[in-house]
Amino acid sequence: MRNLTRTTVLVAAVAVIAGLGLAAPAHAAPPAKSNAPVASATAGTPDDDAVTIDYAINRGAQAVADQACDVDGTPVACDAAADTTTKKASTYSVDLGDLTDGDHRFTVTFTLTDGSSATAAAGFTIDAAPTLEEVCASFTGTLTEPAFDEGSYWTCIAEPYTGTITDTSELLLFGLNALRPYCPSNNFDLSYASGSPVSSAGWYCRMV
Repeated sequence: MRNLTRTTVLVAAVAVIAGLGLAAPAHAAPPAKSNAPVASATAGTPDDDAVTIDYAINRGAQAVADQACDVDGTPVACDAAADTTTKKASTYSVDLGDLTDGDHRFTVTFTLTDGSSATAAAGFTIDAAPTLEEVCASFTGTLTEPAFDEGSYWTCIAEPYTGTITDTSELLLFGLNALRPYCPSNNFDLSYASGSPVSSAGWYCRMV
């Protein structure tokens, strides 16, 4: 009677374990591991019309056979040599310049020695401010920096002025507003516009 009871309890315990899915873990097959390469790319903060892209490949035991880079589908040069290399990974960086304003996308594709590949992409936005020389030129002026006037950081002189604004006050104010971000003192004494219609103009970024 005692042996029967012990057998009954054992059978019941096995049934409970089976019902709960508590099969012996020591005999379970380990999950399959993926050896597929993984690439990544990150865009830095744009500086005017340029940006640095950091990108990497987790390549496992394989070596990099080739890499191809592009910006918006147009091929660009990749980093010729890895910046850092470990047993299973390599990191790179590439400097991009002369980019137009707007949204862009950098893409890199790695091909490894076993024929496998991995692709990564990074988006960024260029919002490049015009240079002081470009702003001066927009008023048909010529920039002198450092200025011929020792009391000024720079001068923008349009003699003659050949633009489309005909009113002296409008041209002078329009030029001051456009040039102000480039004048550390915010002092535009001696600036002028003359003629009717305007025939000459000049903006002086004066030292304080």
